[in-house]
Amino acid sequence: MTSKPRRIQEATQTHPVTFVAFDVLYTRSHMSEPLHERKERLFELVRSSNVLTPTMFVEGYPILGLTGCTGWERTGGGPSC
Repeated sequence: MTSKPRRIQEATQTHPVTFVAFDVLYTRSHMSEPLHERKERLFELVRSSNVLTPTMFVEGYPILGLTGCTGWERTGGGPSC
């Protein structure tokens, strides 16, 4: 970690970072909401930029179901590949 402004500026050019927001959880009550509702709220709150972006969300089979098609995970469900 550095506190020197010049070194920080250089680091932003040589080691750019993007924070990826994957969910919005305000309180315990929000955790009981369906994921698709929380993802909608995330896209309402976060504007994608070069330093901050929300994760993608696709309605339908969760990613775990899709990994069965690739052989990455053994799942019992998911789309036919």
